[in-house]
Amino acid sequence: MKLGYFTMPVHPPARRYVETLKEDRDAFILADRLGYSEGYCGEHLTDTAENIPNSMMFIATLLGAVSQMKVGTAVVNLPHSHPVVVASNAAMLDNLFEGRFILGIGAGILRSDAEALGLLDADRNDMFAEAIDHILALWAGTAPIDLKGKYWTISTVRTLWPEVGIGDIVKPYQKPHPPIAGTATDPDSKGLIALGRRGWWPISSHFLHPNCLKSQWANYAKGCAEGGHRAERANWRVARSIFVAEDDKVARAYGGDDPNSPYRFYMSQLTAKLKKARCMIRALSPSCTSG
Repeated sequence: MKLGYFTMPVHPPARRYVETLKEDRDAFILADRLGYSEGYCGEHLTDTAENIPNSMMFIATLLGAVSQMKVGTAVVNLPHSHPVVVASNAAMLDNLFEGRFILGIGAGILRSDAEALGLLDADRNDMFAEAIDHILALWAGTAPIDLKGKYWTISTVRTLWPEVGIGDIVKPYQKPHPPIAGTATDPDSKGLIALGRRGWWPISSHFLHPNCLKSQWANYAKGCAEGGHRAERANWRVARSIFVAEDDKVARAYGGDDPNSPYRFYMSQLTAKLKKARCMIRALSPSCTSG
């Protein structure tokens, strides 16, 4: 087993943004020095508590500051950007880090992000599926680009000029592409079956009770078998919230005994947002509150 690092991150909105950004970056640098194998961060556009709006841009600031740790997005919200932008930026990062890059992808769970982008009523799962297919095709293909879809049509047929390099995008350092990962928060997530079918990596959420991990792995292994891939436990990422202190009293206080515990703030933020997101997905069932 290897240890990695994942952060949303979550900060009290009243704190100075410049300070929290420095803290988040310093945490990745420390994790690298301590020998952590991987570091991931999430992204949200309209959340002043979880306040990294672009995970790939944040990761780029770590170039030259982390020496051995792989870096990853958890996740890039694919419906929020054009596939050409995601594909070219991810390929550049993969080359800058010389293959120490992992692309975590998702459809975007924060409804305020979707509303701000005019996507609140869009089928973002369908957009997600089309976006990743376009991204993979862009990496695998050669100029001219000519991809057609429901949400994006991508072409350089009319402007192709290969003699000067115009009409194609840059390609990833890793072949055929960086590892692709997806997260799962539901105990019986069918999304893990889809990940397995395509040979992508699963990330089990820290919200899950350990007893639920068995069913998540079973779904992932099922998908791998259906897709003709070997289910490798080395590809499985399991997130857990862990705090280590020099004495038990401090650890217990941080873990929730203290009403002002940072961990209590962190979990209250995330559980409230996750609960509301699930309620929206279930068409505001009577048991859901506005929060």
